[in-house]
Amino acid sequence: MAIKRWLGTSVAVALLLLSVGDVDAKSYRFGGLLPLTGNSATAGEWMRKGAELAVVEINAAGGVDGVPLEIIFDDNQTLARAAVSAFTKLVTVDRVPFSLTALTGVSLAIAPIAEKHKVVLMNGGGISPTLGGASSMLFNQIPLGDFQFRVLARYVRDEMKPLRLALLYRNDDYGNGMLDFAKAQLPQMKVTLVAAESFEPGNQDFRSQLAKLRAANVQGIFLAAFGLEQANILKQASEIGMKIVWLGFTPFESQDIARIASGPAEGSRYTMPQTVGPKYEAFAKAFTAKYKVAQVDYVAAGYYDATQIFAAAVGYASRKGWEYTGESVRRALLEMPPYEGIFGKTQFAPDGTVRKAMSIKTFHDGKPAVVKTYSLEEILHPR
Repeated sequence: MAIKRWLGTSVAVALLLLSVGDVDAKSYRFGGLLPLTGNSATAGEWMRKGAELAVVEINAAGGVDGVPLEIIFDDNQTLARAAVSAFTKLVTVDRVPFSLTALTGVSLAIAPIAEKHKVVLMNGGGISPTLGGASSMLFNQIPLGDFQFRVLARYVRDEMKPLRLALLYRNDDYGNGMLDFAKAQLPQMKVTLVAAESFEPGNQDFRSQLAKLRAANVQGIFLAAFGLEQANILKQASEIGMKIVWLGFTPFESQDIARIASGPAEGSRYTMPQTVGPKYEAFAKAFTAKYKVAQVDYVAAGYYDATQIFAAAVGYASRKGWEYTGESVRRALLEMPPYEGIFGKTQFAPDGTVRKAMSIKTFHDGKPAVVKTYSLEEILHPR
């Protein structure tokens, strides 16, 4: 069964810990609350492997100042209510002071628990603007949707021929956060939406919404969705003859799209933090060798970086003489020098957000390809 496989992973990591240094040494235990089943299970498995690889590499190099890491994975099932139960166990039974998290609804649902128990959360997947400042214990290792939407809208306005634009979004915290940004900010950028349609999370039939957008003669669709639903949206739009320029955000670089809807994704445009060549290449080489895959999903790199950032924070706190607690990890994340990772520099603002150089990407011959990159300076101070 799948649950046994996750338990096996935890055991394997734990056994690895015993081979690093003194068997009596303590470990820095932390959680990995990820979508291992449900709509985002494909992404969740990449997240798990990215975090796991980071733990293996850190421990093989001697851990954090001689102390190994120990990660305990649990499944949020892509559902907020399931995440609350699983996270409560991580906090009260496993007593972790830090946990990786993913998805907007899940992260918002567990944030009050994290706040109460002073457990740091690091999100590397959810991008709703509502995540910024949602909790003093929540850090977002990926630029959020408002930052990404602004970059993508600028590109559409400046680099593409005029299009009749629409937004297709999930009726949840993620999608509604993107809708709110679009209503408030796109008019100021001289980008106009002619239509907006929502769908319920978990739905995999989008023909009704697509028919309405086709009737509005839209040519480009901003897509605030994730997981398998994105691939089915593209596939169903193609099946009813829609010729659309799909405009997405980081979740768009999905193995589900590559597997099910790579044809309709050709010519799309979506945002992604700029990768640092040598660091990404070293990570990709190690990842593909360990997991026997041809290419790497971006979320694997994101959760590899998130785990490395956690280790850097623990090391910073240790060298300051601070105990291993959520509050000391939080303080370290805000004080320590920027972490130089696969996606460039990570320096957290007081509200737990980051700003980074961004690439505009597309699918070309079924594979992600960079079209244009904006430096952070260009994003913050456009000409």
